Amino acid sequence: MVKILSASKKKNLTFEIHEGATIAFEFFISMEKLFNIEKLPSSSTEFFTKSMTLHAIENNTSIQIISGFEHAAFDLTKTDLSSINVLIYSSELSEDDISKIAWSGIIEKIHSSINMKSLGHFMNQSNTKMPTELMKTLYGSGHLSEPKLAELASISRSTIANQRTAIREEYEDSESSSKDDILSEMRLELL
Repeated sequence: MVKILSASKKKNLTFEIHEGATIAFEFFISMEKLFNIEKLPSSSTEFFTKSMTLHAIENNTSIQIISGFEHAAFDLTKTDLSSINVLIYSSELSEDDISKIAWSGIIEKIHSSINMKSLGHFMNQSNTKMPTELMKTLYGSGHLSEPKLAELASISRSTIANQRTAIREEYEDSESSSKDDILSEMRLELL
């Protein structure tokens, strides 16, 4: 059963991301969005928060958010959560149910708002962080392939392949420079 959290309880409890939704939350915030809401005036954030609904579980000291953080105006540290609708779910929800609720909102939002330049990153992150069963449900396979993503996004497979190559090269360059920095520090310590 789901209930709406009262305004008085919102003021007396802290908000945090539920442990079972953390991977989905981190996955979502790592994605480059089509629009950067931070570039809009603060009045637009107030406008967007009017339609925000958080899905959460209540415990004695906090509200643990399991979904709703994919909303454009959501910012755990900046948003005034006291004026937002919060749906409270049973604390008896399984970790699997919590994960499904978290991923459901995120995937729907990403499929309609991801920046096309970030599809390579989306594919890499999906294949490493998304639960296999969810991948099978969404894409018919335990992983997301370049051809499948290209078909879904209506772009060429080579576009995604080029993005993934650029990501890999950037990572290798940063790894190489980190190793060079460590070696330089070690040489300095020996002198």
